[in-house]
Amino acid sequence: MAMSRKTKIILNVIVDAIVLVILAFAIIFAVSMITSRASGYHGYTVIFGKSYLAVESDSMAMDYETKQAGEDNFSRGDLIIIRTVEGDEAKNLPVGTIITFRSYEISADDKYVLNTHRIIQSNGGWYTTHGDNNPEGQNESVLADDIVGVYEGKVEGLGNFVLFMGSFGGFCTFVLVPSLLVVAYFTVNLVFVVRAEKKKQTAEAEAENRKLLDEQKERMRQEILAELANEGNKAEEQQSEAGEGNAGKNGGQTD
Repeated sequence: MAMSRKTKIILNVIVDAIVLVILAFAIIFAVSMITSRASGYHGYTVIFGKSYLAVESDSMAMDYETKQAGEDNFSRGDLIIIRTVEGDEAKNLPVGTIITFRSYEISADDKYVLNTHRIIQSNGGWYTTHGDNNPEGQNESVLADDIVGVYEGKVEGLGNFVLFMGSFGGFCTFVLVPSLLVVAYFTVNLVFVVRAEKKKQTAEAEAENRKLLDEQKERMRQEILAELANEGNKAEEQQSEAGEGNAGKNGGQTD
């Protein structure tokens, strides 16, 4: 069963909206990743007020002594969600809070490192942190001003995807190629719309021409009928006049 024109329009609008949303999300994500790289950080992005960080080590995968993982532990390849904190809140975080902070080490790709570890001691303006899966004594001191945010949750395995999106291959796969496809899609859609409009205009013009031709034929028919009727009337008048003339002649004769 063929779809109605209204249904086709609605489906086109829905598809266009979905495509635009996906493209917008991909662009926002990629731009955010590029911005974070320009700032010197790797695998870090901010979208709609939330920070997202790809985990690149197992320092928080489990408890080092018990080898048990808690609900707030995460592993290499996960994506963690961070709520940004600053000012007085950053200076008054309780012991046990997992924080993401700037570490001024340099990674293999010349990016500053963002670490996410648990606060084990608070010292009024700076903290001592420790990775749950690190041996005892491997602590780091963190100033409140270097805290990016506090841990809120994770998405297992999504960190590798985020790292890939931040790469050139990921940019091509999720931004460049989709953008080209969207441009191609709208171009093709525009061509179909233009063709449909031209077809509609042609059909309307043909219908108008047919209407004018029919009106012209009708006028000609009416004129011919009127002319035939007029000739018929003239013939009747002539016959009537001829009949009257013959009657007059007959009336003038005597026996």
